Parts: sequence; C-alpha cells; structure tokens
Amino acid sequence: MVKKLSLFIFTLFGLTGLGCFISKALAGSYIDEDGVLHEPFFLIPLGYLFLLVALIALITFLIAKYKERDRFKL
Repeated sequence: MVKKLSLFIFTLFGLTGLGCFISKALAGSYIDEDGVLHEPFFLIPLGYLFLLVALIALITFLIAKYKERDRFKL
C-alpha cells in the first residue's frame, strides 16, 4: 500500500513540478511602459517544492521496496 501511494505521489508531484518549469519557460515575461517587469516568478519555487515532495516520495518508495525485499529474504 505504501509503495503504490508513494509511487503515485512521486509521479503526480514530479510531473506537476516539471509542468511549473515548462509553464514558466513558455509564459514569457515583459516590461510594461512604467518599467515594471511582469513574469510568473512564483512558478520557480513552486516547481522546486513539488520536485522536493516527489523526491521524498521516491525515497519512501525505495525504502519500502528494500524492506519488503529483505523481509522475504529471511
């Protein structure tokens, strides 16, 4: 159960994090006539946060897989 859930969370948050970076790259930035820069900067830290959660889920998945392998080895 833990393995399936952590693998699902890894996939979901990993793709969402990559989507944030792709969206940031595609949604250009511009300077208005007052000289103010407009860009979707919030997507960068949000993307890193999603990738961090995905990494934690991947580590949880690998630990659960390793423990299951050792349990059947004995």
